[in-house]
Amino acid sequence: MSIAVPDGLGLLLFIIPGVIAFAVDFSTGAIYLPSGKSKRAGGMENRDLAVISTSPNDLTIAKLDEIVSAHTGEEVNLESNTILVYEADNDKNIERQLKKLAQ
Repeated sequence: MSIAVPDGLGLLLFIIPGVIAFAVDFSTGAIYLPSGKSKRAGGMENRDLAVISTSPNDLTIAKLDEIVSAHTGEEVNLESNTILVYEADNDKNIERQLKKLAQ
Protein backbone atom coordinates (compact mmCIF):
# COMPACT_ATOMS: atom_id res chain seq x y z
CA MET A 1 0.00 0.00 0.00
CA SER A 2 2.82 2.45 0.81
CA ILE A 3 4.39 2.14 -2.68
CA ALA A 4 1.08 3.04 -4.34
CA VAL A 5 1.38 6.70 -3.28
CA PRO A 6 4.84 7.34 -4.86
CA ASP A 7 3.82 5.32 -7.93
CA GLY A 8 0.68 7.43 -8.30
CA LEU A 9 2.66 10.67 -7.88
CA GLY A 10 5.22 9.54 -10.45
CA LEU A 11 2.50 8.70 -12.91
CA LEU A 12 0.64 11.95 -12.29
CA LEU A 13 3.66 14.28 -12.28
CA PHE A 14 5.97 12.71 -14.88
CA ILE A 15 4.51 10.03 -17.12
CA ILE A 16 1.20 11.65 -18.06
CA PRO A 17 2.68 15.15 -18.77
CA GLY A 18 5.47 13.51 -20.78
CA VAL A 19 3.02 11.57 -22.94
CA ILE A 20 0.93 14.73 -23.45
CA ALA A 21 4.02 16.76 -24.45
CA PHE A 22 5.09 13.99 -26.85
CA ALA A 23 1.61 13.93 -28.44
CA VAL A 24 1.58 17.72 -28.79
CA ASP A 25 5.04 17.67 -30.44
CA PHE A 26 3.89 15.07 -32.96
CA SER A 27 0.59 16.80 -33.69
CA THR A 28 2.21 20.22 -34.26
CA GLY A 29 5.12 18.83 -36.26
CA ALA A 30 7.63 20.18 -33.73
CA ILE A 31 9.21 16.75 -33.40
CA TYR A 32 10.46 16.88 -37.02
CA LEU A 33 13.08 19.02 -38.72
CA PRO A 34 12.42 19.98 -42.36
CA SER A 35 13.53 17.63 -45.13
CA GLY A 36 14.76 14.95 -42.76
CA LYS A 37 17.75 17.03 -41.68
CA SER A 38 19.15 16.74 -38.21
CA LYS A 39 20.54 19.50 -36.03
CA ARG A 40 24.22 19.20 -35.22
CA ALA A 41 25.48 19.86 -31.74
CA GLY A 42 28.07 22.59 -31.37
CA GLY A 43 26.38 25.34 -33.36
CA MET A 44 27.42 26.81 -36.67
CA GLU A 45 30.67 26.16 -38.38
CA ASN A 46 32.41 28.28 -41.00
CA ARG A 47 31.45 25.83 -43.74
CA ASP A 48 27.78 26.60 -42.98
CA LEU A 49 28.26 30.21 -44.09
CA ALA A 50 28.56 31.53 -47.64
CA VAL A 51 29.15 35.07 -48.82
CA ILE A 52 27.42 35.67 -52.14
CA SER A 53 28.17 38.85 -54.04
CA THR A 54 25.58 40.42 -56.30
CA SER A 55 24.82 43.84 -57.72
CA PRO A 56 22.81 45.91 -55.22
CA ASN A 57 21.17 47.83 -58.10
CA ASP A 58 18.85 44.99 -59.13
CA LEU A 59 18.47 43.40 -55.70
CA THR A 60 14.82 42.75 -54.83
CA ILE A 61 13.07 40.35 -52.48
CA ALA A 62 12.32 38.07 -55.45
CA LYS A 63 15.99 38.13 -56.49
CA LEU A 64 17.06 37.32 -52.91
CA ASP A 65 14.57 34.42 -52.87
CA GLU A 66 16.13 33.12 -56.08
CA ILE A 67 19.72 33.49 -54.82
CA VAL A 68 19.09 31.84 -51.45
CA SER A 69 17.07 29.02 -53.05
CA ALA A 70 19.82 28.36 -55.59
CA HIS A 71 22.54 28.16 -52.92
CA THR A 72 20.61 26.18 -50.30
CA GLY A 73 18.62 23.85 -52.52
CA GLU A 74 15.50 24.77 -50.51
CA GLU A 75 12.47 26.74 -51.69
CA VAL A 76 12.64 30.13 -49.93
CA ASN A 77 10.05 32.88 -49.54
CA LEU A 78 11.58 35.82 -47.64
CA GLU A 79 8.17 37.49 -47.38
CA SER A 80 6.88 34.60 -45.27
CA ASN A 81 5.93 35.32 -41.66
CA THR A 82 8.12 32.43 -40.53
CA ILE A 83 11.40 33.95 -41.77
CA LEU A 84 13.39 36.59 -39.94
CA VAL A 85 15.59 38.82 -42.11
CA TYR A 86 18.51 40.75 -40.60
CA GLU A 87 20.90 43.10 -42.36
CA ALA A 88 24.57 42.42 -41.61
CA ASP A 89 27.03 45.22 -40.93
CA ASN A 90 29.61 43.69 -43.26
CA ASP A 91 30.75 40.23 -44.30
CA LYS A 92 33.45 40.16 -41.60
CA ASN A 93 30.86 40.26 -38.79
CA ILE A 94 28.27 37.86 -40.22
CA GLU A 95 29.31 34.81 -38.20
CA ARG A 96 29.43 36.80 -34.94
CA GLN A 97 26.00 38.33 -35.64
CA LEU A 98 24.45 34.94 -36.47
CA LYS A 99 25.83 33.39 -33.29
CA LYS A 100 24.45 36.33 -31.30
CA LEU A 101 20.99 35.86 -32.91
CA ALA A 102 21.06 32.11 -32.21
CA GLN A 103 21.37 32.66 -28.45
